[in-house]
Amino acid sequence: MKRKQLHRVVMLLGMVALASCTSSPVRPPTSNAGYARYYFVAPRDTGVFEVTAKPPTLCYSTQSYPARAIALIDESSGGAAVVATYRPSRVQYCDRNVSPELAARLIADPSAFVVRWSPQPGQAVETHFTRAGQS
Repeated sequence: MKRKQLHRVVMLLGMVALASCTSSPVRPPTSNAGYARYYFVAPRDTGVFEVTAKPPTLCYSTQSYPARAIALIDESSGGAAVVATYRPSRVQYCDRNVSPELAARLIADPSAFVVRWSPQPGQAVETHFTRAGQS
């Protein structure tokens, strides 16, 4: 009987460890004022982009393996300034060193930004953010 209980405890600990590695490390705050979730959509692929104001954090997933690199481009001043580039080693990536100003701008007005990425190898696209339910 003890061996069976030990097996259950080991299985439970293994599942907890797996969940902590694969779960999103950023929990959205209860107020939506400091958090936003957007999508960047290509014809057959969709990425998820989350921004938190406190602490300033940016997380994204291209929902693909291998993970796809992205460039975040600011088009607010009439130009196209690359403000961040990411090459994740995992499917989801989080940057916890985002400036508070960039996080606030992304939450307040995502229309000023574009994501450049390659949803399929050799296919580079630039996509504006959309919210759930938009196309």
